[in-house]
Amino acid sequence: MTDILDSERRMDVAQPTGGDELRRRWPKAPSLDPLVALQVYIVVLVGSPSIYIIKPLGAAGTPATVLGCLLLVLWVVGRLTEVGVRFRPTPVHWFIGLFSVAMMAGFVAGMLRPISGVEVSSSERGLIMLASWAGVILLVADSMRTRARLDAFLRFVVLMGFILAAMGVIQFFWGVDFVSILHLPGLTQNSSWGGLYERSGFPRVSGTAVHSIEFAVVLGIILPVAIHLALQAQRRKTWQWVQLLVIAMALPLTVARSGALALVLGIVFAFIVCTKKQRIVLVLALPVLALLFRSVIPGLLGTIRELFEGASQDNSVGGRLRDYDAVAAFFSEAPWFGRGIFTFIPDVYRTLDNQFLGVLVEAGLVGLAAFALLLLGTMFTAFIAGMETKVRFLRVQALAVSAGVGTAFVLFLTFDAFGFPMAMGAFCLLVGAAGAVWRIHRQSDTPVGDQPTGVGRLTAVGFLTVALVLGAVGGAGALAIRQSQGGYEARGSLVLGVPQFADQNTYDNRINVPGLSDVLAYVMDSSEVRRSLAAQGVDDYTVAIGQGSLGAHTESVGSGEMMWVAVRAGTEQAADAGAKLVRDELEVRLAALQTDPAIPAELVVVAGDVFDEPEVFALPVQRTVALIGVAVAGVIVLAMLMALLTGPPFRRPAPSWGPLEPTPRRSAAPSSTEGGGSPAQAPGPRRTRSRASA
Repeated sequence: MTDILDSERRMDVAQPTGGDELRRRWPKAPSLDPLVALQVYIVVLVGSPSIYIIKPLGAAGTPATVLGCLLLVLWVVGRLTEVGVRFRPTPVHWFIGLFSVAMMAGFVAGMLRPISGVEVSSSERGLIMLASWAGVILLVADSMRTRARLDAFLRFVVLMGFILAAMGVIQFFWGVDFVSILHLPGLTQNSSWGGLYERSGFPRVSGTAVHSIEFAVVLGIILPVAIHLALQAQRRKTWQWVQLLVIAMALPLTVARSGALALVLGIVFAFIVCTKKQRIVLVLALPVLALLFRSVIPGLLGTIRELFEGASQDNSVGGRLRDYDAVAAFFSEAPWFGRGIFTFIPDVYRTLDNQFLGVLVEAGLVGLAAFALLLLGTMFTAFIAGMETKVRFLRVQALAVSAGVGTAFVLFLTFDAFGFPMAMGAFCLLVGAAGAVWRIHRQSDTPVGDQPTGVGRLTAVGFLTVALVLGAVGGAGALAIRQSQGGYEARGSLVLGVPQFADQNTYDNRINVPGLSDVLAYVMDSSEVRRSLAAQGVDDYTVAIGQGSLGAHTESVGSGEMMWVAVRAGTEQAADAGAKLVRDELEVRLAALQTDPAIPAELVVVAGDVFDEPEVFALPVQRTVALIGVAVAGVIVLAMLMALLTGPPFRRPAPSWGPLEPTPRRSAAPSSTEGGGSPAQAPGPRRTRSRASA
């Protein structure tokens, strides 16, 4: 770390534009230094298992999430203290801004439908996580302004990835449970996830992650950056290769398709960025490494291969395919803005092992488009910045960041990433790095005299534009709030069984009939029954078993003979009448299942303890909370408009950087063409040229 900071000081001297600007805009105190703050965040992200939370904050109270919110505060303070300096956003700023606005629209949409208290709390906690993600992205994008500082940041990210991977290797061979060991005092366990479990006789490692899939995703995102550092190491080459090999080795130990896919994507990236000589070495080394891995852990590679070959018979794959029918049903109810961010609670509804489907359900088409733009836009931002530089080190660095985000894009198709704080934290670190790459590669070589120092003023057209856009946002929100209506839900229960005595209608000593409740629930959910009840005015109902979910299109299936009926409607009377209609239909269908004359009368299953009057609950809309959401969305839109209308015109300076760090050979014999550029592109002349000569 000392060497990195020393090189950073040298680079700041060599680059007065970026270094002076950074020192002017950010405090020098170590406690407020953005790099130090980000390093603390990364340590907490990896070192504190996310199943341990600050209890009053619920699931959003992981230490890393709280630190992410503090990083957002630090970023806002940095922006507010930049008096007289125009803000020059990168494309990543626009992507996270649009994503935040889309998520706020989904939040407001959720508050304006009949919604339960559990969903309201979950959605509000989701806003905390959204603020944390934005804080990490914005601080990385705006504070990593020099090449050396960005390099130090990426090295630290890889170091933490190495430590996480090393935990996984230790878990696999020695069974150490780091989740139970790294329990910070004062935190409360919020989940039973974590720890060690097996698949096909092999332990599935997870380190401090919630699940082995999250472990694989985090390492998969970091892997391209580790490859970049190993292939282009100028110092400590052995250490960089050790980090890379440990990270790569840990991915198959997850015994998950996600881990194997991440490893394959990393190898493909390595082939793309290797030199010809490195590519030959890689081709020769891969079979040797595979044989060595197979000899050390026999059978594991075959097990992973079978996961792909037998995917069609895998229950997890089948469950993912069944999700599409449920998603189609929920999407049809709220196609544009969704049913509310973070309201699709797995314990209540179902687990969607595809984050894109989750965003589609919770934030609609608008949210899905913004999420896809955040991923794809960030990936191409780093890619374009890398392809426009002539220096190999910087090009591969940018492509590594792009590949890390691209890996996240692919792996987000395989699990619900928003529910895994470590995976989202690693993703946000790379998204912010993409913004920093863009700024450094394409903007930071603007001559000192070209730096904007005056704050632009809004023209009359600008004022009119701001007024119209904010008016449209506020007007649409006010109209939606005014037109929103609450609802009601009626619930009742009954019990299936056979009386022990034909002449005694008692169910205290009934004969249980396992499985019949499952059949009856399936029948009640059939299209025929739904059409029949819809004709009677009952459109939204659910029949659940035992402790199963009362949400529509769910997979939370209970067990036992007790069944619950839930009907949702716009009025209390309609909900009450609907529950009774569903109850009567259930009894008719139960009798229809037992019309076979071979069934003795004394063994006919009937419904007992049937509710006469269902219990009716109000499902109000949250107008006040929705109004706050509209106001927050308006603030974000206002900030984006001000940056767009008062910032300088976007320019595309021709990148011509020198090497990242001067090597002993080059420092001993400096050249005017250092870094592969022409004499006209050397750092000295470029810093002294005027606007006219440029």
